[in-house]
Amino acid sequence: MLDRADLDRRIEALQRTLDELRPPRASDRHLGSIVVTDLIDRCGHYLYIDPWAEELLGFPPRYYEAELDWLAFNHHDDQDHTRALWRQALGGRFCPVVYYRTDDSNGAWVWLEDSFRPRLADHRGRVVVLEGRWRDVTPRKRLEIEARIRELERFVGSAPSAARHRFGLILPFSIAENLVLTS
Repeated sequence: MLDRADLDRRIEALQRTLDELRPPRASDRHLGSIVVTDLIDRCGHYLYIDPWAEELLGFPPRYYEAELDWLAFNHHDDQDHTRALWRQALGGRFCPVVYYRTDDSNGAWVWLEDSFRPRLADHRGRVVVLEGRWRDVTPRKRLEIEARIRELERFVGSAPSAARHRFGLILPFSIAENLVLTS
């Protein structure tokens, strides 16, 4: 059962998420159309990364040569889900779309839309190289989070008259399902 304080806490959590994202940039309009391709071995080492990665995240391609575990750079809330999909891809299954946050060269969070697919297997059929194709979707995620905040704020403003039940606050289904903070 959610009350006004719970809704306020959820709004504050969404606002913190917004504040942690990379600030909007003039080039954001074009970045969503750039798709970066990478090849990563089963241990998480980069074998290849598209030079466009530098435009999106700010790290030069040589930075990725020393990176030991790309998943470690993901937001802690996204690591378990991303690791599970990574394991699926290592098991030979294509993972069409996964969303997660990773940090850029300035330490801000950037939302990526990624897909993993097995690219190369060894003589035993074990996947040894995965191909990723990802793009920056931070501007879209920012708009989604802002819309959630506005929806919750509107709901908070109308709660006493519209959605109060004698046993507590009842949320419309569309709001309740969006309260899970997967943003």
